[in-house]
Amino acid sequence: QRAPATPSTVLMSPATVERCVLYGMHAVRCALAARRRRIDRVLTCSSAIGQEIKTQVKHEAKATRAGDDARLSVAVKVASKQAFAEAVHSFDLTNGKDTNSSRISNSKVILECGPLPVPSFAPAHVTSLAIPSNDKPTNNSRLPLLVLVDGVQDPVNTASVFRSSLWFGASAVLLADRHTCKVTPTVSYLSAGAAELLPAFHMRNTVSTMHLLQDSGYIVFGSTPHVSPNTHSAPLVSVPQVETLLEHRNAQAPVAGVALVIGSEAKGLRQSVLHQCDGLVSVPQSSPTTNPLNHTAFRMPEPHPVDSLNAGAATSVMLYALQQALDTLLEMQCKTMTTSQG
Repeated sequence: QRAPATPSTVLMSPATVERCVLYGMHAVRCALAARRRRIDRVLTCSSAIGQEIKTQVKHEAKATRAGDDARLSVAVKVASKQAFAEAVHSFDLTNGKDTNSSRISNSKVILECGPLPVPSFAPAHVTSLAIPSNDKPTNNSRLPLLVLVDGVQDPVNTASVFRSSLWFGASAVLLADRHTCKVTPTVSYLSAGAAELLPAFHMRNTVSTMHLLQDSGYIVFGSTPHVSPNTHSAPLVSVPQVETLLEHRNAQAPVAGVALVIGSEAKGLRQSVLHQCDGLVSVPQSSPTTNPLNHTAFRMPEPHPVDSLNAGAATSVMLYALQQALDTLLEMQCKTMTTSQG
């Protein structure tokens, strides 16, 4: 007796297989390029998108990469709009509240894949991120910049942190195990695929991770909107003062890297995290004398209704300042090494 034919609309793997579905052109293409997930198949209802993905897969298949067990091989299927909608509906039912079917349908492409491996951060990872001891820093080198996320629960802010971290050259993003948004399909989509490309780790304990980094020569900054400098032992500096603080610490001992800790949207950093920071960084608000609204008929309420930036926006500003400061610091270290050898 012949087995019944498989319906053409059943395009996804059996539910018993651990799977994840990414959506959005950028997220799908970045996942294919990174190859950090198990890649099963691509489904789209657009022939143009299907051709573009096939071209990328063909290009990736020719690329040779150290450590790859096999070349990239993935089926790219162009389905009817009805079949695509049925697949999207199946994903929406099995993945709870992480996303919604309308957003996926509008993306016109999904990638069936395995979960993203996110290992726990360990001392070995600190070593792998550092400049090798037998290599002297050069102007082409970059001191590691890590972003620690503790308590950010909004996927929009988490996605923004990943996107800004990738843009400003961060080495990795570390996510706290508790009360912190993880790398979900929504985060991958909203980050335009940055969460697929940038290495991510879990932190079992944020304070312990900070201590590990400090023992390895890192300077750990905490982001804060408004903390009195008299309340904590760590100095409170604005973004333009970061470079001065790094130069001062580098004069005491060579700085191996910098870490920035981002706290929750509502309460900011926890007290235990604040006390472990080497410095607290704030983004200064425009002064009332330079606010153009003060020269119009509009009257600004008192106190100011916007007392801080959201976590994603603040991270972007701080990462820009930190990366600029790190580049200057690395240049100083190169000159110091050249002078001592001469």
